[in-house]
This record gives sequence, C-alpha cells and structure tokens, in this order.
Amino acid sequence: MDDRLIQAINEVMRESGNKVLSAGLLSSALAGKVVKEGLLRTAQTLDASTGVPISGLRGIARGKAALAALAGGAVSAGGGGMAGGVRVLQKNAIKVELAIFGISNAVVVGQIVVRYRQIVRAEREAAEEQMTHRDDEAHPTTD
Repeated sequence: MDDRLIQAINEVMRESGNKVLSAGLLSSALAGKVVKEGLLRTAQTLDASTGVPISGLRGIARGKAALAALAGGAVSAGGGGMAGGVRVLQKNAIKVELAIFGISNAVVVGQIVVRYRQIVRAEREAAEEQMTHRDDEAHPTTD
C-alpha cells in the first residue's frame, strides 16, 4: 500500500475519523429504533386477525397483534404471525442503520481521499521546486 495513503488514513482517523464513525454508529442505532417504533405505531392503527382494532387492545395482546399485523396477520389467518412481524421490524431497521452508517463511512473515505491528494500535491510541488532550484544552479544567469 502506498505510504502516502497510510499517512492519510492515520491522519484522518486521528483527527476526525473516529468521531465521525462513532457518530454514524450512534445515529444509525437511533434511526433503527425510530423506524421500529414508527412501524409499530402504524401497525396499531390496523385490525387484529380477530377483526378487533389493535388500538382497542391492551398490554401483551396489543403488542402481539401489532407484530402479527406487520407480517400480514396471524399465522392461522395466513399471515406471518409475530415472528414475521419481528422479521419485518428487523429488516426495515437494518436497512436504515446500514444506510446511515454507510454514509458516515463514505464521509471518512472522502476525507481520506482529500488528505491523500493534499499529500501527493505537496510532494509534487516540492519535487518541482527542487528541480527548478537545480536548474537555476546548473544554468546561472548573468545579469
């Protein structure tokens, strides 16, 4: 691996990369939780497989009916049941979590690319200046 790339990675991670990734991880976890809560709230506006509005149920029955409703109803009614509802919650939360964490990773990669380009440009400019200085020494001008 190019030593300049390793330098860029180390500098970005030391300066801000770990903070960005930590914030991305926390944000993704919170977003996943919000998605799950939103889906459950939506499911509670539906009817249970018995035909009773889920909003009229209480306690464990309400939670179980909401989960089943997310998967199309109870298994006995042809839906995915509570287990299916859990899968729906997890699948949707994971999608959001991965998207947000992926964005934070992309930000860090972008920072690394920018820093790498800065390092390469500085090296190139230093080499050009050194070549110009050598040319000046080899061909002095007489004024």
